[in-house]
Amino acid sequence: MVSSSYETDGFLVVRGALSSDECEKLDAFLTRFPLETRLDWGVRFAKNCIAKCPELGDLITQSSVGKFSSSRFLYDEVVETLNTATDPYPIHQDASYFPAASVSLALALSPLQDARGGLCVAPGSHSSGLRPVEGRKVESTLENDQGGLELLDLQRGDVVIIHPHLVHTMVRNSTALPARMFSVILG
Repeated sequence: MVSSSYETDGFLVVRGALSSDECEKLDAFLTRFPLETRLDWGVRFAKNCIAKCPELGDLITQSSVGKFSSSRFLYDEVVETLNTATDPYPIHQDASYFPAASVSLALALSPLQDARGGLCVAPGSHSSGLRPVEGRKVESTLENDQGGLELLDLQRGDVVIIHPHLVHTMVRNSTALPARMFSVILG
């Protein structure tokens, strides 16, 4: 059952939630934004794209994942993970940065798996509540989480629905192939 998986694990992968056409439209909107390179994070990114281009928010709202985006957009970013020696993001919970967050969506714009970078989650970690934050990451309490971090195998068009207390991170892309994701935090 869909809801019990989200409730138990703190995330739900919706395979092929975005059609090829929706992915193409999303890519077209996102190419409008120059990407800032942060080698120390291993990423190129642009944030708050929806505020700069409301049509992008309309595209998300009118897509097949629109029922999850009926809330207010709190934050969004397009991220390309780079082939660097560092992992792109620290282990975190979205609610640490956005207390009003009700759900996050991670939209895969390229295959994200294995060496190509991607999203790692700690299934069930949301049930422990919000963790204290040190710097840019949650305290190192993953040993208390069920099963530790799990790399999700995502294809272009897959969407991950994320509980705001789920512990997660992105891992680096060790290939020359693009690894792109668009993240939206809703509240």
